[in-house]
Amino acid sequence: MTELLALAMVFNVQVAEFFVGDGVVQLTNAELGRNLIREVLRGNHVREDLQDLDPEARMKELLRAEDLITATEAALHPDPTEADEELARKLGLPLKTVTEAAYAIWDRTMTEERDVQTAGLGDMTTGERTAHRGHITRELARRLEMELTSRGVMSDSRRGKPPNAEEAT
Repeated sequence: MTELLALAMVFNVQVAEFFVGDGVVQLTNAELGRNLIREVLRGNHVREDLQDLDPEARMKELLRAEDLITATEAALHPDPTEADEELARKLGLPLKTVTEAAYAIWDRTMTEERDVQTAGLGDMTTGERTAHRGHITRELARRLEMELTSRGVMSDSRRGKPPNAEEAT
């Protein structure tokens, strides 16, 4: 950690910048996603709602949060760009273009953002979770399409159309 802090000072960057990108970081006996490490280093993991709880209640809540983090990390490991790949295919754009836009908006891929938002929904049936996941994916895709349009990567008339769709005249 000392070396990491020193490098951050030498290069004049936030420590979280050393964890930009996808993939995992091997710690002593665990792997953590880079997005989770960035959030912890930025202090975004601190939960104000736990400050007034007694120690036992706080521990129970933290253990529940740990289970959510584990589930989210497990969901991210198989393919952290699955939804991004589908959107890139649909829009006829390179995956890199889509993921760069996603990082500009959420500092993570669209797939990772969707999984974080889904994990935050709490307990529900598999069917309900699947429906919410689909809704979240569509909303995030719309946001990404707007970002890509504002960057001039695609025209407003191309939004939501497959790569070979005929343009309306």
